[in-house]
Amino acid sequence: MILRETKSFIKEKFQDRFQCNKYYIKGTKFLQNKNHDFQTILRKSIAQSKSLATNSGNLLENIQDFIEKNVERSKEEVTVKQSSIWAKAITYSLIGGTVFSIGWLAIAQTEEIVITQGKLEPISGVIPIKIPLNGVTSTIYVEEGERVKEGQLLLDLDTEATQAKQSALMKSKRINTEILDKLRILVKEGAVTEVQYLQQELTLANLEKEIVENELTLKYQKIKSPINGTVFNLIPQKPGYVINTNEPIVEIVPEDNLQARVEIESSKIGFVQVGKRVDISIDSFPASDFGVIEGVVTRVSTDALQPDPRIQKGFRYPSNIKLDTQFLETSSGKKLPLQAGMSLTANIKLRKVSYLQLLLGTFSSKADSLKEI
Repeated sequence: MILRETKSFIKEKFQDRFQCNKYYIKGTKFLQNKNHDFQTILRKSIAQSKSLATNSGNLLENIQDFIEKNVERSKEEVTVKQSSIWAKAITYSLIGGTVFSIGWLAIAQTEEIVITQGKLEPISGVIPIKIPLNGVTSTIYVEEGERVKEGQLLLDLDTEATQAKQSALMKSKRINTEILDKLRILVKEGAVTEVQYLQQELTLANLEKEIVENELTLKYQKIKSPINGTVFNLIPQKPGYVINTNEPIVEIVPEDNLQARVEIESSKIGFVQVGKRVDISIDSFPASDFGVIEGVVTRVSTDALQPDPRIQKGFRYPSNIKLDTQFLETSSGKKLPLQAGMSLTANIKLRKVSYLQLLLGTFSSKADSLKEI
């Protein structure tokens, strides 16, 4: 704009050509001066612009830092608030869960049981076979675990001596019978006294008694099974075994119904009574696969067995349990028969108690055990 004003001024004031040069020179100087001033102003403007730009940049950086700090502070506050909320939620959940669990343990009930071990045995008991005389086995007809019938021959004793004695007794009987017959005639004739006749008669009676006893001995030397059952605990394993009259030589397990015989510790006998229901698992058939047999307590001994120092057991009460069934049944319907002598675990159901009572009872017993230690 300054250049336009300058040219206009020159054209208006200096119309003469010759004077134009004079004024042109002045105008040029004027322009130079003005141009110098313009450059000075322009430099100042540029400097101010740079300063303004620098200040603006610093201001933007300060604003950005401020915003970032506020954003970070807001994030921290949100995180703290969220953490506090989660902490409260977890705390309340734990408290609520604990209260609910204790309440459930106090209300929910289960069976209090006594666990004991035992075995199966016939209701009528195992029948031991003893011999009332000494002897030596000659022949053994059965084996351990073999099923036998009533009257079946089990084993023989050596009968050679007994049979020899029997022969001698029979011979003596014939002789003494003949003597008695002759004395009877002589008594009638008066040749001998009646006392002699009676003495001979007594001798013959004693012989007959010995013969009967010897026959009974021969009978005992043939050992037969008194019932139907299974051979158990066969002592003689081969001929030549010397029999002792004080010990059984074999036992017969009857084929009648079985029962469970258990021994209950004195510390657990308190609530065990006749009529209590029982779940029985046979050790040979795991309960997880074959289930249990239910039963009922039919007898609890009134007197305890003495502790056995070999196995360090306390006082124990023998008890009998009647089985509801005499077999186990698989899922496919197959029946598995039971055998006498099978070991078992019996869970005797005592009473209904809460889970909390069971836990407290367990802790109490553990504490008592620690005190004893």
